[in-house]
Amino acid sequence: MNSRTLVAIVGVVALAAIAIGGLYFLGYEPEWPEDDSEYTAKTIDAYMYSTDEKDKKTIDIRYYADSPNVPYVDVSQYYKLLQKESISARHKGDGVFTLENERHGAGSATLDTNVPSLTSKDYYSFTAVTDVNYIDDSDTWIPFVKGVSDKVVKACQPVTIDLSKYGIKVHLDKENRKVWMPFQTVADIFSGSANYYAEYLRDAVYFTDIRTVTENGLYLNDEKYLKRLVDSLYIDTDRPADLVEYNYNELCLLFDNFYGNPGKGELCALIKERGLDYALSHHDDTAGLIRDYLKSADSAEYLSGLESLYSYLYDGGHTNTSIWSTSVFDTIRKNGDIGFLERVAEMKSALEPPTHPDRSAAVKILRELRDESWEGMETLAEGFRYYEQGDTAVFSFDSFSLDFDGWDNYTSDGWKLPKDTIGCLYTALKKADSNPAIKKFVLDLSTNGGGYVADVMFINSLLTGKDTNESSVDVLTEQTVTSVVAADVNLDGKFNDKDHEKQFRFDYGILTSSCSFSSGNMLPVISQRDGIMILGQTSGGGSCSITVVSSADALPITMSSTIKSVVGYGEEGYDQNTVEFGAKPDHTLVKENPDGSFDYSGFYDIDAISRAMSQFYAS
Repeated sequence: MNSRTLVAIVGVVALAAIAIGGLYFLGYEPEWPEDDSEYTAKTIDAYMYSTDEKDKKTIDIRYYADSPNVPYVDVSQYYKLLQKESISARHKGDGVFTLENERHGAGSATLDTNVPSLTSKDYYSFTAVTDVNYIDDSDTWIPFVKGVSDKVVKACQPVTIDLSKYGIKVHLDKENRKVWMPFQTVADIFSGSANYYAEYLRDAVYFTDIRTVTENGLYLNDEKYLKRLVDSLYIDTDRPADLVEYNYNELCLLFDNFYGNPGKGELCALIKERGLDYALSHHDDTAGLIRDYLKSADSAEYLSGLESLYSYLYDGGHTNTSIWSTSVFDTIRKNGDIGFLERVAEMKSALEPPTHPDRSAAVKILRELRDESWEGMETLAEGFRYYEQGDTAVFSFDSFSLDFDGWDNYTSDGWKLPKDTIGCLYTALKKADSNPAIKKFVLDLSTNGGGYVADVMFINSLLTGKDTNESSVDVLTEQTVTSVVAADVNLDGKFNDKDHEKQFRFDYGILTSSCSFSSGNMLPVISQRDGIMILGQTSGGGSCSITVVSSADALPITMSSTIKSVVGYGEEGYDQNTVEFGAKPDHTLVKENPDGSFDYSGFYDIDAISRAMSQFYAS
C-alpha cells in the first residue's frame, strides 16, 4: 500500500466519523438549547467552613418563577467553592450534556436534561470530593497510619440518579454555558463520607464539614447562623408550597440514593427495596402520618414528622433527623416561641413513633458501675482513664479522638504525645509496662461511641503486630475494596519492619457492651478476626461511615453513608452483617434477665476478666 492510498483511506475514515456524529469528538459542540424560564438573581454571602468574615466569599443564586422559594445554583460555581475545581458542561446534542470534573484524574457524568437524569460510570471519580482543609489549603494528615494497598474486589457499577422521579428541574444558561440545579440537589450529589457540604439559609450559604455542624460545632455556637437557621423554620407563617414539595422530594432523593441502609433501622428494608416515600406510605399508619407531616405547610407538624422519622431510621446513632440540639432549642426560646416548641413535642407524642434503646441511659448506668468497681481510676486526660488491679491493667476511653495539631508538631515538639486516644493509650501502656506484675492489658470500650477510624487501624496493628486489612462496600456503586493499612506503632516517625514487632509484653483483651458503637464496634470486630480476645457483651454495631447533610430548609441531618465496613473475603464473598451486628464476646460478662434486660453486676470484675484471658490465651 503506497502513502497516497493510505492518506485516502484515513480521509474516508475521518469523513465517516463526522457523518456518524464525530463532530462532537473533533471539537464541535452543538448549540445549547434555549431556556427562557423567568428568574430573579441574587448574590449572597458564602461562609467557608468558618464564621470569620475574612474567609467569606460570595455565591450566585437564582429563583425561577415556577418555584420562587427554591434556590438554584450554578453547578460549576458550587463545586469550585466546595473543592476549588470546576465542573465543565459540554452539550452533546438533544439536551444531553457531559459534565466533566476538571480536577486532574477525575471523571465525568452524563446529564440528560430531557428526563432529567444524571448518570456516571464511576460516580465517585466524577464527584471527587476529597478531604481538603479549605482555609489553610492543606490535606488532613495523620502521621501514624498510611495506606499500603487497595484491592478492588468488585469494580464500580454505573450509577443513575433519576431526577425526574423527584420532580427536580434543570435549567440552562445558554449565554454563559452554565447548568443550574436546585441548591440542595447539587449539595446532595456532591455529598459523601468526606463530609464536605453546604447549607442554604435564605440570605447566606454555609459550607460545612464534620467540625462545623455537629453539636458544639462551630456554627451551632454562632448567633448569626442560629438566627438564620431558626428563621428558616417559618415558625410564624406557613411554609411556602413550592419549598414544601421540593423539600420532601429532596429528602426522598437523599435517602433513596445516598443512605447506607445499615440494616437495623425499621424502615431500612423497605427504603432499600422501594424508596423512602413508599416505605412511609406502606409501613404502618404512624409512618403514613409522618409522611403527611413532612409534607405539611405547618412548621410544627413538619418538625414533629422529622423528629418522629428519626425513630424509624434509628440505627444506633449514625442516622439522626432530630434537629433539637441545645443551641437550636435555646435560640427558639430566646425568640419567645415556647408555645411552638410545646406544639412540636405534643404532636410527636401523639404520633407515638417506635421506641428505641436509650443509649445515653445505658451509658450512664455502665459508667456508674465502672466507677464503683474500679474505684481510684487515674485520669490521663478528659475522657481517658487508667486502672490497675492484680495482673491486669485497663485503659478506658469513650471515643476515638485525634489531636491533629498535636500530631503535626509531634516530631518537632520533642516527641510529646498529644492528649488524644493514641497519645493516652501509649501513656497507659508505658505505665503498665513499668509495673512487672502486669501481664494483661484491657481496652475498655464499654461506653465508647466511636470516632476516627485511623485510631482503629493503629490500635489493631499495635495489638496484633501486623498491618490491618480493612474492607468496605459502597452500596451506591457496589464497589468493594480491601485496603491494607500500615501503622507506625512504635511512633518513631518511620514505617518499617520494627512496627511488626511486639511493642509491649501483654496479652490483650477488649471489653465491649451494646453501647460500643461505630469505631467502638469496628475495633473489636476486626481485632477478634485477628485473634484478640473480646469480653463482655456483643458490641453495638454501626457499620457505615457517617455523612453530614441537611434538609432543603437547612436542618442538619446525619446519616449512615453509602460506605459500609465489612469483614472477611472467601469463596462466598463477604459478610455484610458482621460489622453491623457486632462482635460476639469470647467470654460473656452479662446475664440476661427473664424480662429481656441485662444484669451487669459482674461486668467490671477484673479477677473474672483476668481468669478468662488466661484461659483464652492458654488455648
